[in-house]
Amino acid sequence: MPWRLLAATLATLALGAAHSSADEVRSPLSVDYEVLRVALARHLSQHGRGGLALWRSAGGCGSFVLREATIGPADGRVRITGPASASAGVSMFGLCWANVSWTGYAEIVARPELGPDWQLRFRDPDVQLYDSTRQRRGIAPRLFTVVRARSTLPPRPPSRGSRV
Repeated sequence: MPWRLLAATLATLALGAAHSSADEVRSPLSVDYEVLRVALARHLSQHGRGGLALWRSAGGCGSFVLREATIGPADGRVRITGPASASAGVSMFGLCWANVSWTGYAEIVARPELGPDWQLRFRDPDVQLYDSTRQRRGIAPRLFTVVRARSTLPPRPPSRGSRV
């Protein structure tokens, strides 16, 4: 009798496996912003050295650092904002030449996504740079638009209504 139950179970599983598929399942990702704030604060206290380094050049002559970052919701996306600074130069003979720097305010809005390793990732980032008075003027926003167009950075996503 137990072998009949085992055979019936195996047959049912085999038939079910033949008709099943490995389709990707998508569902909305609900983000707990307080958990993100705590995780960011912990990361910055352990690794930040004064800010969140979003980019550093291999030669050490360039960086983009977001300081005192805040995280919040943005119309189904995540907004990361804070004072920022950037510097860039040409590495030659072990020195940095023709250094330029910028200080202002950065806003990054991105779509949260869980990766295959269950780590939170941010996709389709929209990066905006502002001057110290939080206005889009000066050379930095224009220069960043050119850099984004000529780099591997994704193009700016279409606007979703009014922006803050």
